[in-house]
Parts: sequence; structure tokens; C-alpha cells
Amino acid sequence: LGGPTDLNNLTLLCERHHRLIHCGGWEVRMGGDGRPDFIPPDYLDPLRRPRRNTCHL
Repeated sequence: LGGPTDLNNLTLLCERHHRLIHCGGWEVRMGGDGRPDFIPPDYLDPLRRPRRNTCHL
């Protein structure tokens, strides 16, 4: 939220998941391989371990 617009820092989300990122405490960070890592809020995972969509690897 509030970061620069950069095509190297872009991931597509459906409306529901876009809302979760902005309102649900999730974060998205680009991994070293250029794929997004989704960081859950601490109430779901106190260690905030990154997650990936393994259906599209």
C-alpha cells in the first residue's frame, strides 16, 4: 500500500483477494525469483511465514 508503481513489483489478483491484501492484514512481497510471496496477518500465523500459490508454479 502506497508503494511505487513498478511492473517488476506487480501481481494480478481477483477482487476478493485484492480486498484481503488491503483490508485483511495480508502483505505481498516479490521473492528473489520474481514471484509473489503472500504474508498472512499475525492472527492467522504468528510467525508470518510466506505462502505461495503452488497451483501456478
